[in-house]
Amino acid sequence: MSLSFLQKKSWHTAKTSNQEKVWIEEEKKKKDEAILAEKLKEIKEEREHEEMLRITGRGDEADQAALAWMYSGGKKTEEEENQTAEEFLLGKKFDGKVEDASDVMKTTEEGFVGGLMQQKSVNERNEEFAHSIHDPLYAMKKRQMEMTVASRKRQRDMDMLKPDVSTSEKKSKKEKKEKKKKH
Repeated sequence: MSLSFLQKKSWHTAKTSNQEKVWIEEEKKKKDEAILAEKLKEIKEEREHEEMLRITGRGDEADQAALAWMYSGGKKTEEEENQTAEEFLLGKKFDGKVEDASDVMKTTEEGFVGGLMQQKSVNERNEEFAHSIHDPLYAMKKRQMEMTVASRKRQRDMDMLKPDVSTSEKKSKKEKKEKKKKH
């Protein structure tokens, strides 16, 4: 008996399509390993570079320079704040540049800026509208609430109909008994 029919089975290893799949997977694995080796090499080079900077003593300066942008424009001293307030009171022309954004935020929190404070409630309404349209969780909760309200209404209707049904059933039972007695 010949076993040549086995090569036509979808699971057989000698079938060319199965060999092709294996070859493709092996190539994919080789590419992934090459990418991983390259990333490991980059990490090793970065560590060596950092170690060299640390040894030479330039590592701290480089780190500080990289983070310096976060600390620029820090808080003003009390003297500088008093000076700007005095210049404002003396009538110095305002050039339109806000030096300290926290001052603007303080005024909006305290409610001194009229237009901005009115805009807050508009933004809240806009956010609610955006949530109602775009947020799937909000839509699910809304549907769930609607279904809960509808089920409570159905239950209330059923409770109202229950006494009517029970009395009509009692009447129909009595009528049946009377009919049986007559026959």
